[in-house]
Amino acid sequence: MIANIKAAVFYGIILYVIIFIAVSIMLFTPGLKSILWLRWMIDWLVVGLGSYYFSLKYFKKTPGKIYAGAVLAFFWLSVHVVLDLIITVPLTLKSVSAQIGRQASYVDAAGVFYYEWKLWVGFIIMLVVTTIMAGNSQTTTPVQKTN
Repeated sequence: MIANIKAAVFYGIILYVIIFIAVSIMLFTPGLKSILWLRWMIDWLVVGLGSYYFSLKYFKKTPGKIYAGAVLAFFWLSVHVVLDLIITVPLTLKSVSAQIGRQASYVDAAGVFYYEWKLWVGFIIMLVVTTIMAGNSQTTTPVQKTN
């Protein structure tokens, strides 16, 4: 269960926007346009650091166990998928049409977009980092020395 739904939605959307902006900048940077492996590495770094930062902020106010981190991670993944379906997939229609040699449908574009294994690596990074951060958010009471 998500303990703080407003914060979860807010951080999930902000994380998506940061990743979207980073990828957009890389797509239009002449030096990075042809170096696909570097673009993906930077993307994964942004996903990892963003997940770390927003998980830290979220779990600072709402400490949770590893289970809470996994739930939050899957929630953020759901937010990202919905935003990708609304924003990113329609933007890929033209390039997918060029790839398949005919006018691509929305389903064609979504299939091509989600078929990319490197996208799934980013999703896994988000899931792992967010889950680990929840486990690290546990506050422990220090052991008192007795005389």
